[in-house]
Amino acid sequence: SGPPALVLQGLTFENRALRGLELRFGLGAYRSLARHRRVYVVNRRPGMARDTSLSEMADDYAVAIEADFEPPIDVIGLSSGASIAFYLAAEHPQLVRRLVIQDGAPRHTDAARAFAHEVGTLAEAGEWRSVSRTFIELVQPDNAIGRLAAWLFAPLMARDAPVDPTDMLALLEAEEQHDFTPRLGEIKAPTLVLSGELDPFCGEALARETAAGIPDGRAAVYPRMRHGVR
Repeated sequence: SGPPALVLQGLTFENRALRGLELRFGLGAYRSLARHRRVYVVNRRPGMARDTSLSEMADDYAVAIEADFEPPIDVIGLSSGASIAFYLAAEHPQLVRRLVIQDGAPRHTDAARAFAHEVGTLAEAGEWRSVSRTFIELVQPDNAIGRLAAWLFAPLMARDAPVDPTDMLALLEAEEQHDFTPRLGEIKAPTLVLSGELDPFCGEALARETAAGIPDGRAAVYPRMRHGVR
C-alpha cells in the first residue's frame, strides 16, 4: 500500500509480464520498497517494430501513466528501462515526480556496445542458453562462483526463451542510437543515479557525470557491486 512507484523493466527476452524465476529475481530488489509503496514493474508493449526509438517507447509509458495513475508519480528506470526513463522524464515532465536511474547511463559504453552486439547475435541465432549465461554473468561476481552460477541457472532461464527475438532486438538497436548526454539538463524531476562501482555499463565516473548533468541530480555508487544493484 502507499503511493505508486513505477519500475520500467530492463532488457528481457520478450516484452511481456514477468513470470516464473523472472519474478523471483526481478521483484526481489523491490520488496523493501513495497513495505510502504505500491510497486509496479512494467515492461514495454509487445510487437514493437525494429525501428522503434527510445522516445517512442517513453511515449507508450506516458500513455499508461496517464491512463492508470494520478500523475505525477515516482519512476525507477532499471538498466535498459533507465535508457527510456531519461526520455520519459524530459519529454513528459508533468508525469514524473521523482526519478531513479538504476544501473543505467545516458549513453552506451564500449562494454555495453559489445554486450548488445553479442546478445543480439546470439538471440538472432536462437542461442538462448548462451544469451542467458551472458545475462547472468553480467550481474554475478567476476569469479569462479559467478561463472558457476551462470552455468547452473542459464538452462533454467533459457526455458522462457521466445520463438521470435524481435522485442529484444528492437530495444538493443534503439539503445545503440542512444546518447542522451546533451539533454540531461532537460530533466526537471529530482533524480537519483544508482550504480555499482564495477558496473561496466555505468560505473562510478559515468554515474557521477550523469547526476552532475541533471539540475537536481545526485549519485549513489555501491562499492564492489557490478550491474544489478540491489
